Amino acid sequence: MDNRWSTSHIAAPQRAEFWRAASQDALTPITPRIPKIESFDATLTTRSMDNLILNQVQVATSHDVECTDLDLSRSETPFVFVDLYLSGHVQASQQGREIIARPGEPFLIDGRRNYRLDHPDPVSMLALAVPYTALGSRAPRLAR
Repeated sequence: MDNRWSTSHIAAPQRAEFWRAASQDALTPITPRIPKIESFDATLTTRSMDNLILNQVQVATSHDVECTDLDLSRSETPFVFVDLYLSGHVQASQQGREIIARPGEPFLIDGRRNYRLDHPDPVSMLALAVPYTALGSRAPRLAR
């Protein structure tokens, strides 16, 4: 199943809430932090493949996203995310760890815990959501 959301037709004051709701619908609940909402332009395309979800995100402006306690409480299924940036870069932080990932450098996000992704520039990225149940006996190792 494929879905697509775009902020291009959304009035500026509602774009952050629209993006939060779109992310929730794509089973990746986050809270967006958008410094210049009037220029925020983003597209999210989701493709479901069995129990995997592939999200393609394109954002034309700087922005940050945070997965808060409230976002975690709205999560239907716990996932591990394999993020890969095609353009732009991210400073990702989770559980006191920080990395900077550039295009072509995949990294993992534990979807059961709070995290933050800071994007100082426009980005294009892929996020593969893998349910923890699909990891079987490997899941505890990933948690460490």
